[in-house]
Amino acid sequence: MMAKLKTIYYNIIFFFIILFLFSSCESNSQPRTYKLKKNTPFIIAAILPYGKDPDNKFDIYIKLQADEGVIERPSDYEEQFLSICKSGGEFDTSTESVDFSFPQGWNNSIAQTQYSIYNKEVPTEAQVGNVFLSISKLQYDGDSNKKIEMNYNRWRKQLKKLPLLPELIYFHVKQDTTDIGHKFWWFIIE
Repeated sequence: MMAKLKTIYYNIIFFFIILFLFSSCESNSQPRTYKLKKNTPFIIAAILPYGKDPDNKFDIYIKLQADEGVIERPSDYEEQFLSICKSGGEFDTSTESVDFSFPQGWNNSIAQTQYSIYNKEVPTEAQVGNVFLSISKLQYDGDSNKKIEMNYNRWRKQLKKLPLLPELIYFHVKQDTTDIGHKFWWFIIE
């Protein structure tokens, strides 16, 4: 009799354990997945005023743009970007261009437009996403502050960000000098 009660007791406990295990599993549950965080797209840009002759002044716009798939951050490109900006030489009247030095592996990609001097495809370390560098030459249009403000907010818009007030833009703008003494302004938008 005692053995029979013991068996019934263990069967009841076993039943509740099985019931508990089955009730805690959902039949329609999906396996847990994790996604790697995508980095936000970014732009590193510079504006270099050129030309001593008032009738032949122009600006050079240098823009490195990464799409959202790129794993690298702006800081991974900052040193190379500034090196390109600083390498800008004198204006060559025969080619209507300015020569720049580029890191190895930065290949010409997109065909040049009427304003572009260079279009380069920039290699990414993980070979994920796209990074491009474009250098354009536009006629000088006067006030440097207005150019910085206009282009900063135009490039923010390309990244689907709201514009900043002019007073706030200058917290992000840095000034530097090319190897031959031309000053330029540069900034990162992310």
